[in-house]
Amino acid sequence: MPKKFLFVSLSALISDIAWQIRKEGNEVKYFIADPGEKEVGSGFVEKVDKWEDFVDWADIVIFDEINYAIDYGYLDEKEVLSRLKSKPPKVHVILTGRNAKSGLIQFSDLVTEMKEVKHPFKTQGLLAHAGIDF
Repeated sequence: MPKKFLFVSLSALISDIAWQIRKEGNEVKYFIADPGEKEVGSGFVEKVDKWEDFVDWADIVIFDEINYAIDYGYLDEKEVLSRLKSKPPKVHVILTGRNAKSGLIQFSDLVTEMKEVKHPFKTQGLLAHAGIDF
């Protein structure tokens, strides 16, 4: 059964995943905060100007890299927790990014941390490749 996904992002870095989820038959709406990147993915994924208007519509809301925004102090952890606690019960929420704060970890049902095991930047002294690594 198709799901309704709402992507909320500061930049357009997650556009490819939003498009893939749409191609799999799901409904997708996408909010990009950065005015310079709002057109990225246009024609592939439906864009919205105000993500808050679509939370009730969605089955799954993905806040891309929000943990960085909280860690850097751009967003207040207590405010984010308050909003998460008041979300509609049917809505599942995914928060991405490193350095999740302890309050978010305690509140969450599932927390995953990716850990580097091996990387050619370190093991082989390779530099990042434009268009691949950034």
